Amino acid sequence: MPTAILEHMFEEELVMVEESFRGLGQARAGVSARGGRADERTLTRVLMETERLRRAADALELSVIGQAVRWGEECGPDGVYRQVHLPVGQVAEFASEAVGLAMRAGSWEAGDRCELAARAVTDLRRLTDLVGDGLLRTRAMSIVAKETREASTDAVDAVLDHLLAPLRGRPGSIRIVELEERELRKAIRRILQRVEPELLRKKAERNRRLQTDVTFAAGPVGTADMRATLPSEMALALKSAIDAAAVEHRRLDPDLPAGAARAAGLADLALRGVEVVAHVRLGIPVITSAASRLAFAPFEGGEGGGRRGSTLGEDLHGPTAREGRLVTGEGADAVDVIVQEWAGDDVAAQVPTTLGPGGPESWISGCDVPGVGYIPPEVVASITTHLETRVSRALVDARTGVLAETSNPRYVVTDSMRDFVAARDETCRMWGCARRVARGGADPNADLDHATPWPAGTSTPTNLSGLCRHHHRLKHTPGWSHALQPDGRTEWVSPGGLPASTFPALWVHTEADEGWDPDAEDSPPSEGAKVDRLALFAGGPPF
Repeated sequence: MPTAILEHMFEEELVMVEESFRGLGQARAGVSARGGRADERTLTRVLMETERLRRAADALELSVIGQAVRWGEECGPDGVYRQVHLPVGQVAEFASEAVGLAMRAGSWEAGDRCELAARAVTDLRRLTDLVGDGLLRTRAMSIVAKETREASTDAVDAVLDHLLAPLRGRPGSIRIVELEERELRKAIRRILQRVEPELLRKKAERNRRLQTDVTFAAGPVGTADMRATLPSEMALALKSAIDAAAVEHRRLDPDLPAGAARAAGLADLALRGVEVVAHVRLGIPVITSAASRLAFAPFEGGEGGGRRGSTLGEDLHGPTAREGRLVTGEGADAVDVIVQEWAGDDVAAQVPTTLGPGGPESWISGCDVPGVGYIPPEVVASITTHLETRVSRALVDARTGVLAETSNPRYVVTDSMRDFVAARDETCRMWGCARRVARGGADPNADLDHATPWPAGTSTPTNLSGLCRHHHRLKHTPGWSHALQPDGRTEWVSPGGLPASTFPALWVHTEADEGWDPDAEDSPPSEGAKVDRLALFAGGPPF
């Protein structure tokens, strides 16, 4: 089909979407102006109509994504990537990344949306119509999609026939619209158990073998969230043990909240008989102009392997306390470390401590542990004082959070490129991906990628970044554009022309400090390399 025709194919639909967008803005302005005078019944009616409109928009989005995910690139037998257009209902390998950039959604969220959209335009089309009519939530549709994944066509049809039928004694109703989530899952599994009993048994066996896991994420300030997926009988036994341990904690402290008692009980059970050695990497803010004199020498080696070379232009001494200030380096390379707060409210004042029992005195601030969350300085001090502790440092630009250098414990820096990149990146540098980049060695699912391929590109920190194996492959497909900036920012552009940037883990997203010249030579660029592409979307995403 000619390109001119393709460009105008959805012009009428885009006009309608734009008109709807403007209408919603006007409606919101009206509610903001007069909502305070409306009664509850009127506001409830407006809310219901707004929800109906949102569901219709969800159905449109699913229909668009269901077609968009068919476009992708596949590597042929000759090793060349070529664009492909898959049959309806299929999802191209890297389609979720392109959709994620358009939606500004993370990898997992975008992946789930793409899978749902592929079902929405095929075997779950009847539910998509309900969503488009404003009768069904997308959440309910996603539950059906997940519960019927891998089910046969006949089994899916049997489930839909049951869910679209009226509730018993409720003529004119639609069962899936009326059921809450727990009852909806029960209804689906009841039908599957009757028409395809082996499916549930196989899924249970596979889940118990492959889907069990324990993960951690940052929680409210000072806490971490832990999520465990366990075999059901193991979870029941663990629940009983945690409850018993919590009873003992509340006996010793009757004012302890029940939740805190259960958390303490879990910790008692998990840490019983375990020897803990803490590894703390201290993020030390420094004056960039001095730190910029540090220079790495290149080393030989390919991606995902190679020598762990180590050389710095200058040897630096570890941080020492001198009259309330921290100093690293000597002579012309001495760097004053800023002791006071440097990254907003997330970093607290420093507290004195020792590095290990009977170890040297030091000052420690609160820190963010990747994938866990913020730990207050007093807790860090307690860890380093009472536990055998391995300590390393990271010199960080006090204004931007850009990593300038890392060191191992002891005296001068004996750096490896892997430790530097892992400390700077922490996770895969693809937009929205949270897969970890391991420190201290190669991760079987992560690669050390050369932004400019070696040997044309040097093996230096300004040309190296951490990518998970999946996104390492994506980076090498011709439809995607990738650039690693000297300050550690990574820029991506999708096959559809959408740009996105990811930042080093310690990057500080703040306005320039007073007196800081953003045009100074050692300042990070205010805009990315692809200024022309970024300007296209300066007014907002094109959807």
